[in-house]
Amino acid sequence: MKINKTTVAGRGTLLRTTAGNSAFVPSGGKHETRLVEASDFLKANAEKVEDKFTEEHRQPEMKQVVDGLHSRFRLLHRDLKDAQRDLNKRNAAFTAPAPLTDPAYEAEFRQRVRSMSPADRAVTAANLSYAQSSALLRHGDIETLGLDERTVATARERHRANAAVELIGLRADHASPSTLEEPLPGTINEDAAFADGKARMAALDGEQEMLRNEAAALAGIVGIAAEASGQDARKLWTELTA
Repeated sequence: MKINKTTVAGRGTLLRTTAGNSAFVPSGGKHETRLVEASDFLKANAEKVEDKFTEEHRQPEMKQVVDGLHSRFRLLHRDLKDAQRDLNKRNAAFTAPAPLTDPAYEAEFRQRVRSMSPADRAVTAANLSYAQSSALLRHGDIETLGLDERTVATARERHRANAAVELIGLRADHASPSTLEEPLPGTINEDAAFADGKARMAALDGEQEMLRNEAAALAGIVGIAAEASGQDARKLWTELTA
């Protein structure tokens, strides 16, 4: 069985078999080196087996090769799962409502939003403060106000950006500089702080996308390994990730 390897500059490495199984290892991920090493090992041994053995002996020989990769695959999958847990934990801090400090304000604000016209409600939902979005998220209002999906998504993303501003303390990075006359930082550039919060959340989302792509790459490599060794891909994956 032949495994073709193509390097796409700035994007990653593509592996493809003649039967159509493929794996794409993206560039720049934390697990890129290990994924490429595993795929290169698989490709090199497939070529050796192709040259040395007749067709009837190739799959048994490749099964021995794949068996030798089991521990490497298991460790990679474990580390990918650990990375996902860490991402989930970090993201949860930014998606959760702020701690409840003023129940009366929350009740009044929720009632005020519900009394608005649909158009005013949509405008308000797209420009919520951290406290306001926390009030709506805490009580599930964001899903029951009759807002369209895009407005709901905008409100949730705004909440995450505002949460980053509050929880990371980004305002301190966007205050006017201290001077001899005003030794403490002064005016806060709220727009810059919010933009910074959005950038932090975009970076977090980028980490999630990369992790998904790396997990897909591992699954693809296991699929190629299964094809090369004559095994069922789903069974092999289950065995490696149990």
